[in-house]
Amino acid sequence: MERAGIAICLGRRLSQQDENMRLNVFEDTLIQKELAVIGYDRLRKSVYRATWSTAEVEHFLYFGQDSRQYFTAQFGLRNPDAQKFGIEAMVKYGHPNFQLWAKERDVVVECSMTFHFASLDKFSRTSFPRVRVPDTSGDELVNLVMGFVVRNLLPIIKSIIDLETYLAFLVADLEPNRWLVSSNHMIRVAQIVAVAAQLGRSDAEIKELLKPYDCQIEKRMRHIANDTVTGIDMYVDKLLSDWALRA
Repeated sequence: MERAGIAICLGRRLSQQDENMRLNVFEDTLIQKELAVIGYDRLRKSVYRATWSTAEVEHFLYFGQDSRQYFTAQFGLRNPDAQKFGIEAMVKYGHPNFQLWAKERDVVVECSMTFHFASLDKFSRTSFPRVRVPDTSGDELVNLVMGFVVRNLLPIIKSIIDLETYLAFLVADLEPNRWLVSSNHMIRVAQIVAVAAQLGRSDAEIKELLKPYDCQIEKRMRHIANDTVTGIDMYVDKLLSDWALRA
């Protein structure tokens, strides 16, 4: 019985090593070479930055596996100043828990505007199906990722390389960035204020951009804002004032 127990433990350990090896092969050898061809350089384990990023808009890819060992893939984009301003806004006007959240963020590579690959095909999931790392070879994962990035992702994001196109992405109520399911409305609003202000838009013009989504934003704010902001108008006014003080 003791030997059987040892064998079972060793079997589990070897299985876990095999799973890790599959993911390591995927990210460290095959995918690194393939992504380089289409303009992504590896920054660190599981994180890639687009070489065609600009000073105004950076693009990232993130890979890994969840607690059930399903392969995960996300893309993110950011304007550095808007990214910083959005986090500052949450610390200042969000629930106190956001102060702890902000300290744990990796400011070098993280984007508040981050989306799962599946968000571009969340109904049929035919272009990016769920696959488990232990059941999938490195080559299969590479083919899955490369096919999706080239066919589904780049046509949407590769033109977002300046403040105008990034502002349009932030404001538009389109997949993958629907206002109804936006991960954090307060950060999104703060980024819109920051980007529009960098473009020289007036306060009135910025408020007009947000007006179609006021009700959705205010509804979400009730759950995550602190007592210093009691509505969307007050929040936007405070953001405009904060941005003006940065100049």
